[in-house]
Amino acid sequence: MYRAAADRGSAVAQINLAILLCSQEKLEEGFRYYALAADQGYTDAEYSLGYCYRAGKGTEVDLGKARYWFARAAAKGDEVAKEVLADLDARV
Repeated sequence: MYRAAADRGSAVAQINLAILLCSQEKLEEGFRYYALAADQGYTDAEYSLGYCYRAGKGTEVDLGKARYWFARAAAKGDEVAKEVLADLDARV
């Protein structure tokens, strides 16, 4: 059911499906659904996409893209994203 709703564009279903897929080690497919939800402005997905880029989960490591997605989530008040963003900036 998650997949059907996710494929119809539900950001909530997309992130829930992404979490499920990643827990099953289907990281590239999970990454794709995180990206779909993040592109719709879903804050938790923006944070998760940042994490994927930072850790190389389902994609190549790209700290610039990680920073971008963490910054989007942080701008909406996500406290963990703010902390991770500060940590990334401190490393540069």
